[in-house]
Amino acid sequence: MSIACVIHFCTNDLRFLRKNVEEAKKISDCVVIPVCDHFFNGQPEDREKLNWVYREFPDCSFIEFEYNSQSTYTPFAYASTPVHRNWAACWHSTCRLIGNFYAPPSYEYILHLDADEILEGKRLRSWLDDGEYRKYLALWLGAYEYAHPTLRTEELFTSALLVNRNALDPFSMVDRNERWGIYIQIAEPKTQVIIPFVHHYSWVRSKSECVHKSKTWGHRDQADWKTWINRYFENKGDPDYMGKKMKWCETPCYFDPLSVEEQIEPVSETVFPNVRKVTRKEAVRYMLERSFATD
Repeated sequence: MSIACVIHFCTNDLRFLRKNVEEAKKISDCVVIPVCDHFFNGQPEDREKLNWVYREFPDCSFIEFEYNSQSTYTPFAYASTPVHRNWAACWHSTCRLIGNFYAPPSYEYILHLDADEILEGKRLRSWLDDGEYRKYLALWLGAYEYAHPTLRTEELFTSALLVNRNALDPFSMVDRNERWGIYIQIAEPKTQVIIPFVHHYSWVRSKSECVHKSKTWGHRDQADWKTWINRYFENKGDPDYMGKKMKWCETPCYFDPLSVEEQIEPVSETVFPNVRKVTRKEAVRYMLERSFATD
């Protein structure tokens, strides 16, 4: 199966990564994890945690790319400077763009996942095995969103994006609407898969983790996250979740992120064979060549 998984990661999502990788490996033997050396508010990443992750997941290929406070990796395109209102959000798209550059060129399709999106890998693998997905240039997979391990949306949404890499134009990937922005720009045939293959645990975290995420991710200016987080943790029994209808489940529906407590240990290594560090200059050169093959 010629599918590579690209997992958009930062250490805010550490509690999800092991399960994410475990499920991704059920559909692919290639897991590429792009990660920026800074959070998207310009704060340096947690180097101790990053180095621990690099050592803990030797079978994954990490692409650590440098942050730039003055320009994105598309200086000639959309939201390229900090004065633009969508500047921070476009760093999420840049992370996926980097993942595409450095996924091996032998893989025809790329599955774009966020680290807090957990596949049902065995079920998805069974669905993919007949090869019907190859009829499409892009498939947007169905997902439930979670406010708690036992509280999910009643309706399906879409999250993970499976796309034929030959249908991707580097210029179209950096979009404030992220994967939706990519999907709508890809030509037919494409489809939205209304089957719940993905469980999205965006805010299933401790309160301190939610607060840190709200301050450091690319969507930090798009809502009053502090007020929402305080209200959410004060009213745990209230199933209101950003205006979405929610449903309580008797048991954790698939995975319980709150049960995960990774034990981070100091790592003496500073160089890892599964990590490639990428400069902005290098990535822009590849982009100007308009090629995803890196040999």
